[in-house]
Amino acid sequence: MKPEEAIGLLQHPGLGGSVVSTWADLGAGTGVFTTVLASVLARGSTVYAVDNNARSLEQVPSSSTVTIKTLRADFTSMDWKGPLLDGILMANSLHYVNDKYSVIRKLQSWLLPEGCFVLVEYDMDKANPWVPFPLPFSSMRALFGRAGYTSIERISTLPSIYNRSLIYSALIRK
Repeated sequence: MKPEEAIGLLQHPGLGGSVVSTWADLGAGTGVFTTVLASVLARGSTVYAVDNNARSLEQVPSSSTVTIKTLRADFTSMDWKGPLLDGILMANSLHYVNDKYSVIRKLQSWLLPEGCFVLVEYDMDKANPWVPFPLPFSSMRALFGRAGYTSIERISTLPSIYNRSLIYSALIRK
């Protein structure tokens, strides 16, 4: 995905601002969304880029305004030892998780009480080799609703170049 496309998916008045915050980008890959997230957060904030691929993490760029820390780990099985988070970004990573509810419940314990999730996912329900456990928007709403979230807002959509579905982004709060 091109950075300008990623920017459009994360543009929301509820993200960023002037308050220093701490986030994790789970399944960060080479850092496309990590960099975009860093660009909307307040100066002095921290983003943990978490991925199980060391080579991908080596490509995560640094930021002049936000601290980006890379961490090689599988977010589905790791124990978080960092500070409680203001937010968790999951861009094209939750569709690799079969038991999404258990993972979401685990990740909730990493968040501050007012913390949020930001998701970027394919709005499709048919699996393929690249999206083994899809999470269409309607199913995502039900999943997070079951986990106690009441504010689930679509931020943006973008046509996918790989299939005939849309890519959506969502801001999820209690």
